Amino acid sequence: MGIDRCRCRASQGGGSTLRALVVPAVASFAVDKGFRYALGDHTVQVGSLVRVPLSGRRVRGYVVAVEDNDSAGLKEVLAVSSPLPLFTSKTLESVRWAATHYVAPMATVLARTAPPNLPKATPDKTYAEVGQRKGVLGEIEAAAVGRRRSPGFFVFGSPIDEFVDLAVSVAGHGQSVLIAAPTAHEVNIISDKVAAFAPDRLICVSPDLSDASVTTAWARMATRPGSIVVGTERVALWSIASLGLAIVVDEGRRSHKARQTPTIHTRDLLKARSRVEGFAFVMSGLAPTTEALAAGVRMIRSDSRRLWAPVEVVDRLEEPPGGGLISSRVRVAMAGAANRRQSVFVLVGRKGYAPAFRCVACRSLRRCDNCGTATNQAGSCQRCRNDLGPCAQCGRRRFEPLGAGIGRIVEEIRRFHDAVGPAGSGQLIAVGTERDLVAASGLALGVVVDADGMVFGTNYRSTEDALRLFARLGAKVKRESGSRLIVQTSQPSHEIFGALRRSDPLPFLEAELAERATLRYPPIGELIVVEVANPPAWAADRIRTQVEAAVLGPAEVAGRTRWLVQGDDLSKARQVLRGIVGEMRDAGANVRVDVDPIDL
Repeated sequence: MGIDRCRCRASQGGGSTLRALVVPAVASFAVDKGFRYALGDHTVQVGSLVRVPLSGRRVRGYVVAVEDNDSAGLKEVLAVSSPLPLFTSKTLESVRWAATHYVAPMATVLARTAPPNLPKATPDKTYAEVGQRKGVLGEIEAAAVGRRRSPGFFVFGSPIDEFVDLAVSVAGHGQSVLIAAPTAHEVNIISDKVAAFAPDRLICVSPDLSDASVTTAWARMATRPGSIVVGTERVALWSIASLGLAIVVDEGRRSHKARQTPTIHTRDLLKARSRVEGFAFVMSGLAPTTEALAAGVRMIRSDSRRLWAPVEVVDRLEEPPGGGLISSRVRVAMAGAANRRQSVFVLVGRKGYAPAFRCVACRSLRRCDNCGTATNQAGSCQRCRNDLGPCAQCGRRRFEPLGAGIGRIVEEIRRFHDAVGPAGSGQLIAVGTERDLVAASGLALGVVVDADGMVFGTNYRSTEDALRLFARLGAKVKRESGSRLIVQTSQPSHEIFGALRRSDPLPFLEAELAERATLRYPPIGELIVVEVANPPAWAADRIRTQVEAAVLGPAEVAGRTRWLVQGDDLSKARQVLRGIVGEMRDAGANVRVDVDPIDL
C-alpha cells in the first residue's frame, strides 16, 4: 500500500511491516527501479531524503514509495537527512515522465526537486491579507482558484503588470503561484513589481543567490500556501505548497531549455505537472511557439494595441552590389536617431551563426535548391550537404555576405557615425546579439542587419525563432512617431515579414505548423539527438539495428559523433536508448541526449 500524506513509522515492539522503496542518488539507469529497505525506527514518507547502504557505501536516496509488506531480511535505512519531503507522489509522476521523455536516469531528475543544501522546517507564518487586484485575466484566475481543469492558456505580449495582478489575486485566495522567467534580469523585474503589492508573499529565487538563501527560499515555498515564487528554470520541479498557477514568461526563449542532459524545457515540464497536479498553466510571449499552438491552449490577448512597433522592410535587392552591410536607407535612419540623442539597437546573429550571402551580379539570395537554407560561399549546403554550384538565377560564382558579427558591424557603422559600440558600451547606437537584447529598452529604432541569415538558417525552427526574435526587438522600440523596427532582407515577400508588419503572428505560425506536420517534425513528430564523445565500437550498429525509428547518422559534429532519431512516436525508441546510453556511459563514453532539440 503506497503512503504519501501520512508519516509512517515502524510499529513498536512487534517488529516492522513497513518498508521503503528508495532510488539511490546515483546517476545511472541501473538504479531507476530503486531498492527496498526496512525502516527500523525511522519516520519517512514519499519524498523523504534518506541515507542507505549500497554496495558497501553510504549514499543518499529518495523515498519513492512506502509499502506495508514484510521487511524481513532487508537492509535498513540508516538515517533521514531532512524533515521536509522533497516531493509528493503527484510530483513523482512528473519526475517519472521527465526521466522517460528526456532519456535520463531517475536520480538525475529527482535531484532537480531538491535545493542546494538540506532543507529545514521553517516557523509557521500567516501571510498578511492582500487586496484583490482587478485584472484583465479573470478567466485564468477563475481556473487557478477554482482548480478547474483546462488545456492551458497563452497570453500574448508577456504583460508583466497583468501577471503580477493575477498572481497577487490568486495568492490572496490561498493558492501559490509560480512565475518562471527566462533570465535573472526578468526575475528581478518581476520580483520588484510583486514586492510593491505583496512583499511578504514574494519568494525570489534569483540565480545570484547563495546556496543557503536558495535553500531557505525552497523551504518557505514548500510549506507556505499563498506564496508567489519567481525564478528561472531551476524551480520547475520544486515542491510548492498549494500550487494553483504556473506562468512561463516568454515560453519560446532559448534559456527555458537546459543545454545539458537532461535537456528539460520549463514549458513542457510544467505543462506535464499541471496535468497531474491540477494547477492552471499559462504561457506567454509575443508569438507562441508551434508547441504552444499544437497543445490547443486558449489564446488570450489582453491588449488590443500592436504587439510591437511598426515595421519597415528594406529590400536588399534595391541596393547595388558592394554597397556594404547596411543599406543607405538604414544609415540615414540610424544617423538621424543618434543625432537626436535617441537610442538605437542593431541586432546581429549570435555566436556561431552563418550570415546569408547574395550574388554580386544579380543580387539574389544564395539558397540551397534542395532544403531552402541560406548558404555561404562553400561548395555544399551546411544543412543537407547538397552541392550548391553557381548562382541559380544568373550562373555567376561571386557572392558577398549580408551580415557579420558585432565587431565588423560596429566598424561599418563608425564610418558614418561615431556614437556606436557593442551593447553595454553606453553608446547611442548599440550593436548586440539576442543575449544583449534582454537589457535593451526605450529604443527609437531597432535594426536587423541580416534577417535572411536568421530566417533561412540551417535549423528547421529557424523561421519561427527569427519571427519571435524580431518581434522582441520591435517590442523594445517606443510607441512614438517615427520610432520603428527596420529589417533588411533580400526576400521582402516572405510571409514572415507580412506577419511582422501586421503585428499578427498566428496565421504565419499556423502555416508553419501545417508544414511541420507534412515533414513530421516537432511538435507533430519527435526528434532525439544522441551525441557521444569516444563512442564504443559497437554503438553505431546497436543504435541502427535496435532503435525502432528512422535513424540518421553517425555524423561527426564538432568532435562528437551524432545520431538523429526521428519518428511520430518515439516511446519505444526511448526505452531502447536508455539501455544503449547506459552501456555507453558505463564504457566511459560521454553521452548527451537532446530531446526536442532547439538546434540541429
